[in-house]
Amino acid sequence: MTYFPSSTTCRNPACGSDTVESTQLSLVGTLYSYTVQHYQPPPLFRNDDWQPYAIGVVEFPEKVRVMGMLSGIALDDIAIGERYVLALSDLVKDADGKQVHTHAFTPESQGTPSE
Repeated sequence: MTYFPSSTTCRNPACGSDTVESTQLSLVGTLYSYTVQHYQPPPLFRNDDWQPYAIGVVEFPEKVRVMGMLSGIALDDIAIGERYVLALSDLVKDADGKQVHTHAFTPESQGTPSE
């Protein structure tokens, strides 16, 4: 079983062991599916400049699928089968003004970081 983000324990109640093993995933995968969120999130994640955004499921070569925001692409330009790169993205600022980050996916055509 693979967890993303990583975990130090198995979260599956049927696990037969407390031991987990870390593994490195590729940074580039293929867009498997996506949806566009048209509603504004609840107050914890609300911001003043909110716009509809896409959430995609990206499948990595290791056959692991990860869900995350799609950034750096117009909603009308998103296409299943395109390649995306795992990246760090700004999400919102918290009540103290600190930036909250999340993982996201950007089109591979915008450049791929070194693995």
